[in-house]
Amino acid sequence: MDEKDWLILRTIHEEGSITKASEALFMSQPALTKRIQLLEHDFKVKILSRSRKGITFTSEGEYLVKYSSQMLSRLNETKDHLVNMKSNSLQGTLKIGVSINYAYNILPGVLKQFSKHFPKIKTKITSGYSNEMIDLFKQKKFHIAIARGDFIWEGPRHHIDSDYICIVSKEKIKFELLPELPRLIYKTDTSLTRILDDWWKDHFDHPPFIASEVDNSQTCFEMVTQGLGFAIMPRFCIKTFKDLYVENIYWKNGDLLMRDTWMIYREEDLDLSAVREFISFMDDNNQSFISKKIY
Repeated sequence: MDEKDWLILRTIHEEGSITKASEALFMSQPALTKRIQLLEHDFKVKILSRSRKGITFTSEGEYLVKYSSQMLSRLNETKDHLVNMKSNSLQGTLKIGVSINYAYNILPGVLKQFSKHFPKIKTKITSGYSNEMIDLFKQKKFHIAIARGDFIWEGPRHHIDSDYICIVSKEKIKFELLPELPRLIYKTDTSLTRILDDWWKDHFDHPPFIASEVDNSQTCFEMVTQGLGFAIMPRFCIKTFKDLYVENIYWKNGDLLMRDTWMIYREEDLDLSAVREFISFMDDNNQSFISKKIY
């Protein structure tokens, strides 16, 4: 079983038919069928079951598909790693895990400039909640993670930005009336949710009146602009300040409520030229990207 077999099994599984798989692989159907028959003979198991409804993988076939996908992934990672290790070769694939809001607001500009300097370096970007990105980074799914908030990481980290947390509403509101007013909340990572809960308890004895809960900050912001309630969110998430009431919030001791953004990586990955260059690029140019935020 070799790379070609791995690719055949994965493609048949993805396409759901021999016909579509043969077209995707630029192979004839008889040649593809023959290859499957040889694999079945070598492993002495049935890989595919055929019926009028089409093909399905047997349990043994599903196992081989999973194995094939893993092997193709490992092979690609090995190829990328070897290319990246060449000190005089600024190419390869850079894998970055990024918090949703940073990916939405800042990352496109970063990648545009980075690609101008290093056109042969490919980037593979995964975005999500910061806690999810940190977990995946620790599983070595990425070379670099850009995440927001407080988290445990004993390796190297670079500070990217500090962001104010604020109240945003259509009309000016009195602070002491917040528990009585409709609040809009959105799904976010656990660290920010915890901070906002702690801040609320620091100031009020009663829970907020939650008028609506949505699945992302952009929708929440748009609902605020329609006067459906107030929200508490990082300024990072506010697309415009026009015709809105926006006020930074403080802890009871007078400290501003803020949230940091960090870039983290592993020391051993500095052997990879793409990783080294991206970190250096961010250190040299980060402030120019941050200064373009709407404040």
